[in-house]
Amino acid sequence: MNKTKLFLILGSLATCLLAPINYAILPESLTERISNHLLSQALEPEEIRQQAEAISVRVKTNNNTGSGVIIGKAGNTYTVMTNAHVIQQKVPNKIVTIDGEVHDAKIIHQGNSLEGNDLGILTFNSAKLYQVATLVANPNIEENLRVYSVGFPEEMKEFYVAKGLLKIQAPKPFIGGYRIGYDVDVKPGMSGGALLNNQGQLIGINGLLKAPILNEAYTYVDGSKPFRQQIENYRQLSFAIPIETLVEVAPNLALIPSRGDNPV
Repeated sequence: MNKTKLFLILGSLATCLLAPINYAILPESLTERISNHLLSQALEPEEIRQQAEAISVRVKTNNNTGSGVIIGKAGNTYTVMTNAHVIQQKVPNKIVTIDGEVHDAKIIHQGNSLEGNDLGILTFNSAKLYQVATLVANPNIEENLRVYSVGFPEEMKEFYVAKGLLKIQAPKPFIGGYRIGYDVDVKPGMSGGALLNNQGQLIGINGLLKAPILNEAYTYVDGSKPFRQQIENYRQLSFAIPIETLVEVAPNLALIPSRGDNPV
């Protein structure tokens, strides 16, 4: 074999061996394209507000008020998710929809029936069309993600939207299932309301407000506790229960509808 042929063979082998190196940059460029795609899907704040108000309800009992979000519809029966601590057994529970109508609510699940998570499931009947939230099976949970916390504060008569940034996802759930930490000042009355991403999708349920009276709120479900400094950091944030929790404990309730399926 002469030297020319040998160089040609070695050159071909080198090309084969080095070619995969070109693909090493693909994940980075792919990530950039995905990020740009997600940004292009982000809704304007006013669009978020309109969508959030359409899927939100006020939840009332004899001596308590909170918020909720419509997560399903079957025939004339709507399903609403809220916090377990918002609703009460053995007393009337009412749901007030966007049009001001008051509906009798039936408790389907509460707390212990959802594996101890601070979630409650109600239903109400109506022939009217109300919008259903878009749930995300695997939402993009990352630091500084733009989020919107919504609901009906006790101190206000109108619907309220507060925007902020997602700051942390706790390494494991706190008692009640709380895990997503964000820098929004959630107000009393917004418990049970929706936490939305910048595409208007439901990623969590409000419920654990900033700086609770007792630090026991930051006890993990396994009984362990964060370090003192971690607790101090957590006290600066509000926390929500991730929507995946409902998917895990009650998958039949956590339907993932497309936007086109939502009644308007």
